[in-house]
Amino acid sequence: MTTNSLPRELSFEGKRVLVCGGGGSGIGAHAVEILVELGAEVHVFDLKEPPVQVASYQSVDLGDPAAGIAAVEAIGQPIDVLINAQGLLKEGVPIPVVCVNFIGLRAITEKVLQSMPAGGSVVSVVTSLPPLPSDLSAMRAFIDLPADEAIEYCRAHPDEVGDGYGFSKFRLAVWSLDAALDNARRGIRINLVYPGRTDTSMLSNFLNEGGPFARSMQESGQLDRLSGVMGRPAQPREVAWPIVFLASDAASYITGARLPVEGGFLTAVELGRSAY
Repeated sequence: MTTNSLPRELSFEGKRVLVCGGGGSGIGAHAVEILVELGAEVHVFDLKEPPVQVASYQSVDLGDPAAGIAAVEAIGQPIDVLINAQGLLKEGVPIPVVCVNFIGLRAITEKVLQSMPAGGSVVSVVTSLPPLPSDLSAMRAFIDLPADEAIEYCRAHPDEVGDGYGFSKFRLAVWSLDAALDNARRGIRINLVYPGRTDTSMLSNFLNEGGPFARSMQESGQLDRLSGVMGRPAQPREVAWPIVFLASDAASYITGARLPVEGGFLTAVELGRSAY
C-alpha cells in the first residue's frame, strides 16, 4: 500500500503513534501493521515484540503505572495518537487484571494527554459491554483513586471486583468518556472500540486454562452468542481497522463514541434476539 494513494485523512505520515499492547499477534499487533503501512512513526509497549519493524519497542509491564510513565518519557513527547489495546483476561488474579486493563492504562494515558497536541486522538479497546448504569457514582469513586488506593479497594471488595475483567473494562469506559468530554475543547478526541469474540491467543489461552468462568461460558452457549449474528469470531485485523479509523483524521468530528465491532451481538441483545 502506498500512502500517496490514500485520502489524506487516512494518512498517518508525520504522526507519532504509541500502541500499548501492540506486540504478539492480537488486535494491537494488527493495528501496528496497518499504522506502519499508513506511514506512521509507531512506538510499541508490550511484553511481546511487535510483528513488524517500528520506530521503537519497549518491553513494559503495562500493569505498573510507574513503568508505563517512564516508558512514555523514554520515547519523548508529544505523541499524536495513543492506542490502548492492552488487555488481560485471566481467572484467579483479579488485581493484575485491573492493573493492566485500567490502572496502568490510565497512568499512561494521563501522561500522554499532558502534551498531546490539538488534533490528537486516543482509542481504547474495551469489550462488548451492556449499557452503562444510570448511576455512575460508585464507578467514579473508584476511577479517581490513586493507583495504590485503587489496588487496596480491589482487595477490600472482592465480590464487587470478581475476576477483574468486567469490573476494569466498565471503569475504563466511564473514565475514557469523562476524559473525552474534558479534552474536547483542546481538539483531542477520545473514543472506545467494543470488540466481541475475537480470534486471538488471549481468548484461546483463557479457554484452554479451563477455569470456572471459561467452562460456564462454553457450556452455557454464551461464548457462541458472543460471536454475534454472523456466526463466527472476528479476525484481529477486522477490529484493528476500525481502531485505526477512529485514530485518523477521517474521524475528526467523532469523540466520546463507543464503536461496537462485534458482529451484531449487542443489537441482538437489545432486540431480544440474543439466542443465536
